[in-house]
Amino acid sequence: MKVRTFPNQIKGEITVPPSKSYAHRILLCATFSRDKVKVGNLILNEDISATMDVLRALGAEFEKVGEGEYIVTPVDRKKVDGKEVSVFARESGSTLRFLLPVLSALGAKATVDGKEGLRKRPIKLLLDVLRAHGIEVGGDSLPVKLSGKLEAGEYVVDASQSSQNVTGLLCALSLLDGKSQIKLEGERVSVGYIDITLDVLQSFGADIKKTEYGYDVVGAKKLEREYVCVEGDYSSSAFLFALGALSGEVKVKGLNPNSLQGDRAIISVLQNMGAKIEILSDGVKIEKSDLKGLSIDATDIPDLIPIIAVCCACASGESEIKGVDRLKIKESDRLKAVQDIMDAFGVGHEYSENVLKIYGGGAKTLPMGEISGYNDHRIVMSAVVMAIANGMNCTVTDAQAIEKSYPAFFEDLEKLGGKGIVELL
Repeated sequence: MKVRTFPNQIKGEITVPPSKSYAHRILLCATFSRDKVKVGNLILNEDISATMDVLRALGAEFEKVGEGEYIVTPVDRKKVDGKEVSVFARESGSTLRFLLPVLSALGAKATVDGKEGLRKRPIKLLLDVLRAHGIEVGGDSLPVKLSGKLEAGEYVVDASQSSQNVTGLLCALSLLDGKSQIKLEGERVSVGYIDITLDVLQSFGADIKKTEYGYDVVGAKKLEREYVCVEGDYSSSAFLFALGALSGEVKVKGLNPNSLQGDRAIISVLQNMGAKIEILSDGVKIEKSDLKGLSIDATDIPDLIPIIAVCCACASGESEIKGVDRLKIKESDRLKAVQDIMDAFGVGHEYSENVLKIYGGGAKTLPMGEISGYNDHRIVMSAVVMAIANGMNCTVTDAQAIEKSYPAFFEDLEKLGGKGIVELL
């Protein structure tokens, strides 16, 4: 599917979708709780549906009882021990890396696979940790087979590749009998996502403490919580904030002003670029502003880099974004995708040693032909924002990729810019 953009005035308010990061973790905890859990503000997308599919395969049940409300019936862990299960994580890296350790902690005989894009995502570091603790693992990439059962102990994890590996182990070790330690090696990346994991696990009663070397986990604590509401998503809000700063006035509702989400940093990033932002009791308002370039280390906020790059392209002056190499192993090679967007709009850029420089000033040329969305939700949305911000008619491919995180993105654009702002082809 393709989407075509049209110039139009941006103004209005949007209630942002719930946080995918929180939803994954809440569903995991609810699935292994003592009793049923009611989850509010849960809107399904491809990634959340992938996690629910895997948990259903283990025996969990999800009953929709209202708009965005589900009752989660937990898994009987004894029935999972030794059970043969086949799970498909679609294209969700979170689902994959969270569930590999959890399946091993439960003793499931699991065959795990995903779509082509997920098969390219690196998981060998995580599989090696599982191997070191008695799990028989067939292969170093998807599809992979697991058998055996983890035991409490000392787990040494390279934290330089993905915080998702740490999250998966924190969840898994919380289910085991006994005390465990996670010792982190290498430069720690995306630590904000681990803070979200701790927030959710501890809210369900898990006993986890930060240490100078990593984390201490006291397993076998009964997880329980009667009701939990998923907070709004700053990662999705970033595209709406950018539209406001570049094209008009946008109010985004449904956000927790004290959120632990690392992508809340988008507010300070845009403020540092000169954006007019007002924090309200019920949301955030952002108005069209004259943005200026900036220098930023985005190592811990990789998901924001594509839309930050768009803002830098439309700002005055030169910008420098550090920590971009992690983009190469996302849903697509996002580093190349971002550079392609810059090329399409005639924006100067230069890459060298984990740094992307962008020479702003807005689009210099009208894109010729179609802009590739790389079948990547964040690239599709970034390209669309770039086109609207520069008042250009453009066609972006792979528009269906937004289903991964923000299925209502184009509908929300129509609320902000009228029905003529985008057209699905």
